[in-house]
Amino acid sequence: MLYIAKSGKGKFLSSIILLTGLILFSGQTIGQNLKRINVSGQVLEETTGTPLIGVNIVVKGTQTGTITDTEGHFLLTISAGDVLVFSYVGYETLEQTFAKEGSYTIRLKETSRSLEEIVVIGYGSASKKEVTGSIASVKPDAFNKGTFNDAMGLLQGKVAGLSVIKPNGADPQAGYQILLRGTNTLTSGQGPLIIIDGVAGADLKNLDFEDVQSIDILKDGSAAAIYGTRGTNGVVLITTKKAKTGKTSLEYTGQFSGQVAAKMVKNLTADQFKYAIETYAPDKIGSIYGAKTNWYKEITRPIPFSHRQTLAISGGTETFSHRTSFNIINNQGLLKKNDANKYLFKTNISQTLLDGRLDIDYNIIMGLRQYRPANYNIFYQAFIQNPTQPVYDPNNTMYGGYSSLPGIEYYNPVAMLKEMKRIGKSNDNGQNVRASLKLAQGLSWSNFL
Repeated sequence: MLYIAKSGKGKFLSSIILLTGLILFSGQTIGQNLKRINVSGQVLEETTGTPLIGVNIVVKGTQTGTITDTEGHFLLTISAGDVLVFSYVGYETLEQTFAKEGSYTIRLKETSRSLEEIVVIGYGSASKKEVTGSIASVKPDAFNKGTFNDAMGLLQGKVAGLSVIKPNGADPQAGYQILLRGTNTLTSGQGPLIIIDGVAGADLKNLDFEDVQSIDILKDGSAAAIYGTRGTNGVVLITTKKAKTGKTSLEYTGQFSGQVAAKMVKNLTADQFKYAIETYAPDKIGSIYGAKTNWYKEITRPIPFSHRQTLAISGGTETFSHRTSFNIINNQGLLKKNDANKYLFKTNISQTLLDGRLDIDYNIIMGLRQYRPANYNIFYQAFIQNPTQPVYDPNNTMYGGYSSLPGIEYYNPVAMLKEMKRIGKSNDNGQNVRASLKLAQGLSWSNFL
């Protein structure tokens, strides 16, 4: 408590005491505001309590921020009293002030908007009444579980109007056939435009589905307006996992799987074939050669085995962070000598320069693929072969010791499998840089290379 005297000297002295108190109080307040604290916690969906992956967390008014990990956790170093803004596609933005260090649980509420309100879409925002078609956004918790050749397997059966099928499922080289907006042409491609991290026409074979953060499917007319004729069949936007700030963390995922033929053509066994010839076509008795050959088993693996290993390293500071992943994928096909091996490297580096005015985002993708493609004619030959015919005939030196019978387009499938070599190899490299420079308040310049 301060007492102010009535005399002139007393007034001067009391003023000095009051001014000193104000300076000390202001200095204490400034010191408190500059205090750095660690704020951590988990972001959950309000009603279900499901952890939200990839929630964007930014210190209000700055470029400092982070995103939540696969369990919805986050860690950020801020100044006491800072306001954190939590934003996520399809959820209401939440602002919360943090005055002291600790671990917090943040719950986001799903957005519910009317036709007059703004909705978030894959390439921006628009009024619901202005959207001319359907738009879908698939979140990580809705992805299909399992192992897939490429990222489109995550969407199979998840989006109305999107057909994702894999007709040659036993072939590790086979891709998915995608049909989004119906058949618009009989001669040109019917699949949608694939965009990965802003790169149009990117190859899905160079992306491991474990690196996918979210997928947006654009089926409305605006997609064609933005991407031109390339977007006529719709657009699929794939966003991969990005760099994260915080302590260095390691993520490992391993998958092991086997496959079996659920259905197959039932051929006659050697005994059934012999009985049919002797009973119904005795004049063809010369077609019985005495062997008991299961041609299907001769050309196929009992259980094709596949595995994939993924190791991801992420971490960094508020000005420099990265996420780097290594993928080893080995897939065996149902047909012998049909397999595919992939070795993928992907890194994302996020850097902030010029006191937060310049943001640079680097993406580097490198892939090595080695494969032996399937020869589907081998299956056809196996299904038309005589089951009493032996596989090998040492006396048949003309055909290298394999048995052979006369006939048009009639070949020994085991010979085709072992004597024909089909080997492929490809190296894929891709880089892109996105830079964004703040020129003034509300004005920025962006470039993508």
